[in-house]
Amino acid sequence: MTPILRSMSPATQKAIAVLLLLLAVLCAWQFLLHPLWNAAKTRVESLNDARFERARMAALNQRVLPASTPTIPLEMFLASNATLQSGDIGASNQLVTIISQRAAVMALSSLTIQPVQNGTNLATVTIMVEGRQDKIVRLIATLESGNPLIRFDSWQIEVLDKQKGTIRFSATAQAPSTGQ
Repeated sequence: MTPILRSMSPATQKAIAVLLLLLAVLCAWQFLLHPLWNAAKTRVESLNDARFERARMAALNQRVLPASTPTIPLEMFLASNATLQSGDIGASNQLVTIISQRAAVMALSSLTIQPVQNGTNLATVTIMVEGRQDKIVRLIATLESGNPLIRFDSWQIEVLDKQKGTIRFSATAQAPSTGQ
């Protein structure tokens, strides 16, 4: 014992010994036992997570899947006949006919439609139409809201005569083709 401890009473010496022992236990906990405890706890949690995920996957594999149905109704497509290849000009010609029929109802002053062969399942045409603004807007709404599904990929509107309210609408129209 050191001379300082010998000069203290036996009760003080015991109290200091208990405090030093408590300090040693706290250091051992902080630097040895606590990291080991956390590592074991983390591994047990990851094992539980893996078991849960395995049970969830097993439950998903056992469920009965509904019968597959087409996600898009077939009437939304242009119906190509069996001899046409996907993206063939025939589907684009079909789209030209549909647009021409719907435009004829509107009594527009000028309508030009050109089919484009693009090698995909999209029938593509370029369209340029001139007429009164309200009729052209009605034509666009009619084309985009009917069957088959027709969307304008790119378009441009030019004012021709403000007084008469005439405009020119130029666009690239596309419609999906079954390409059978």
